[in-house]
Amino acid sequence: MIQKAKRFFPFFTFVVFLIVLTLPILGQAQFDFPDTNPGQYIFYKDTRGGQNRLTGIFKFPDGTIICRTVDTIKNVSSTITVEVQKTKNGIEIVPAKVIEGDFERDIQYLLVDFNNIASQQFLNQSKISDKKNTTEDPWPEFGYTLEHTFWKFIPFFNLYSMRRTDLETSFYEVAIMGRMAHKDDVSFFKINLPLTNENSAAKFKIPKKNEKSIESSGYQIPLDENWKVIPPDKEKNLYHETIWLSVSSMRDAQIGIETIDTSLLGNKFQISSPMDFANRIINSNTLLIANTIKIENISPNEVVLSYVVIDTETKLQTISINKIKKVDATNYHIINFSAFLETYEENKPYFIKIIKNTKPIKK
Repeated sequence: MIQKAKRFFPFFTFVVFLIVLTLPILGQAQFDFPDTNPGQYIFYKDTRGGQNRLTGIFKFPDGTIICRTVDTIKNVSSTITVEVQKTKNGIEIVPAKVIEGDFERDIQYLLVDFNNIASQQFLNQSKISDKKNTTEDPWPEFGYTLEHTFWKFIPFFNLYSMRRTDLETSFYEVAIMGRMAHKDDVSFFKINLPLTNENSAAKFKIPKKNEKSIESSGYQIPLDENWKVIPPDKEKNLYHETIWLSVSSMRDAQIGIETIDTSLLGNKFQISSPMDFANRIINSNTLLIANTIKIENISPNEVVLSYVVIDTETKLQTISINKIKKVDATNYHIINFSAFLETYEENKPYFIKIIKNTKPIKK
């Protein structure tokens, strides 16, 4: 049953920023990907040559850079610490210490891939933005051209995917983005397929009930009697009022309004637009399926961000939709919606109507 899941989904609240702040870099490597948060990691899915491999890079809180590759067919992995040297042509990644696995079988190829990716990132850094941009990388000695897609929201190398221009699909694509949830979190070293579990109990149709409109934090939310208001409770990590959908479990979905003053976050975060805010949300999640990230520009002062996260213990999937609006120089309003992915897919028009018609109360 749904109730057995230890967690439903991570709340996006002010506490997300505080968690990131509690993971300072304790030491410094020569180059440690300064635009990537301490405790962050990423895995790419590599399907070249019939393989099904996950290859990841992790920025440990002390500044150590760790790489790991998992052959999911043979169920073997190799892990290594690396040194990253800054050069006039970008960076060079060299092996430091093998933690586990086989250097010749796995690690040398990982290093070749990451050095090639880093080289392409350096050559195309001026083109990397909040929109996906593709560049071509000819390999005439092998008779093909690679197409690299970069996106600034992806940590480390900003690489979203790679494919050969003579093939339709990508052979190397970002799979998941993660972040240590606490100082003892070892999720990076356990990642393997399957990444997710199906939540069959969350597949249901929401029954029709009487409509009711709920006022919350200055917004009018068009709901029905399937929903109930939950007051803030810091002991339960409920930092603002939320409204829960309770049909198959205590909480099948939730919606809430957050008001955040970014001046309270300090200069470290440098949030000056809804897009900056979206970037911060994306890179603060504990485990996120990267190819589910979608960003829609409504106006210069409003974006809609959606993505799917994975519970690291149950492997259940949750979709989050954040409508981020800048109301003045430092203040933002976020319509924050989340639901089990299966519940959302079964009732998509119902939820879209709620999110679309949640509006500020006119004074």
